Amino acid sequence: MNRTLAEFLVADNRPEGTKNYPQVNGFLFAVACSPEKITEDLWMPMIFNDQPAKYDNDQQQKEIEQGLREELNLLEVKLENQEDILAHWFQAADIIQENFDEDSAIAHWGRGFLQGHDWLSALWDVYFPKQQMLELNACMDVLSFFADKKTAVKICEAQEIEGLDIEVFAESAIANFESAAKTYAFYGLGIRAALSS
Repeated sequence: MNRTLAEFLVADNRPEGTKNYPQVNGFLFAVACSPEKITEDLWMPMIFNDQPAKYDNDQQQKEIEQGLREELNLLEVKLENQEDILAHWFQAADIIQENFDEDSAIAHWGRGFLQGHDWLSALWDVYFPKQQMLELNACMDVLSFFADKKTAVKICEAQEIEGLDIEVFAESAIANFESAAKTYAFYGLGIRAALSS
């Protein structure tokens, strides 16, 4: 974990809507898996909600921007090597309901991921085969499940499975998170590879 970056992102003088460290990680995961490669000049301003980051000086700007690049590079290496995506401190809490708490890292990760996917949804709409949309949506359900309680309820209701409640689906989401992340990456990066060949 880059503590300097994490502390900078939540400092009082950051612009409203700046993503915190778990949100950055989720957002950059979506960027790393995009069907088209997203250039830094497009994704980096999104970290600060398209507002000036309010750096103290040029050295701080250099350090923070390099830290953000390294976060993306680390994700890309993990995806290339098919490693697990979540760092150990992102792991879900044993008490299911705690994963929806405001201080839950996995909830913030989910919010960042959703923001990233929604931002890039036009690319997925263009390139992703419509006949496989159910598979993509299944990955999305798992990766975004803990973003907030309303999202979780909607996901459960959409399953139309009798007796399925939040706790049951949550346990499944936790168990299948890494698999869903790798499948989502496989789809996006597969499209990108096909486009570049």
